[in-house]
Amino acid sequence: MLVAPALALIGLFVLLPGVLALVGSLFRIDLGDRTVWTWAGIANYTAILTDPAVQQALWNTVVYSVLTIVPSLVLGLGTAGPPPLLGPVSV
Repeated sequence: MLVAPALALIGLFVLLPGVLALVGSLFRIDLGDRTVWTWAGIANYTAILTDPAVQQALWNTVVYSVLTIVPSLVLGLGTAGPPPLLGPVSV
């Protein structure tokens, strides 16, 4: 019943800004005069991905994620114990 208004709000506040950000990322925008948009294509992305500082930040994120998620997953599953193999689960 209230699906249409919810979808409209999701489109307005989530999808529209996402699309505008994606389109804007393909241009060089002069911050002094924001009406001048110069087509850059994927040059912005190649500039970011070839920057050594960004590569180091991405690597740090991967290492941090692996060193925090894997041990917490192992500890959580180890604390929970093995699942019951046969029979109903009693609550």
